[in-house]
Amino acid sequence: MTTVNELFAHVGVVNRSVVRWGEPPNEAEPGVYIVSTAEDAESNTGLSAVPLNPGAIEELLRLRPEATVDGHPATVTMLKLRLSAMWAKGETVAYIGLARTSVRMRVRQFYRTRIGARAPHAGGRPIQMLDPAKLWVHCGSVADPREAEAAMVARFASQVPPRVSERLIDPDAPIPFANLTFPGGRRKGHGLSDVKIRRGLNEGG
Repeated sequence: MTTVNELFAHVGVVNRSVVRWGEPPNEAEPGVYIVSTAEDAESNTGLSAVPLNPGAIEELLRLRPEATVDGHPATVTMLKLRLSAMWAKGETVAYIGLARTSVRMRVRQFYRTRIGARAPHAGGRPIQMLDPAKLWVHCGSVADPREAEAAMVARFASQVPPRVSERLIDPDAPIPFANLTFPGGRRKGHGLSDVKIRRGLNEGG
């Protein structure tokens, strides 16, 4: 299993801070961050089951009744099963993100993004379906966040054991739970549609 610090070391990034989900990190420079189920960046023992937040799933369906799973109208049970199939059993890393200007600002945008909304943070939306009490955010600065993020995602995918990847909804894209795009542009085949507001529509309310 891949540790947080292993991913940072792979791209020459120093893990400068770790905060609980919901707390703003101190890192103000451009960089990368990892949402993990482990406070200890050296831990290689992750959760065997995805730490879902049932209330968040119900809220998603209330706000996005158009949501589908494999083209079928989504239910709470269907979403739980699909999200579970996106979870790499035993891994601590749930999402790898980048910040082109400030890690602190970007992570705060992540916190502020409403369920089902596109902005201010469009990526990593499956994180919203997890129990926030089980999440930590690790941060570090780097000159080229995009390159670092891509290399970290690729490193993670290369380290997932076959016995774990073969159980994922998309075994050929064993990237972190909430990362939906593989380096190079290939999208994870998760089968979820209309789980966020369509472009051009009002996100207020």
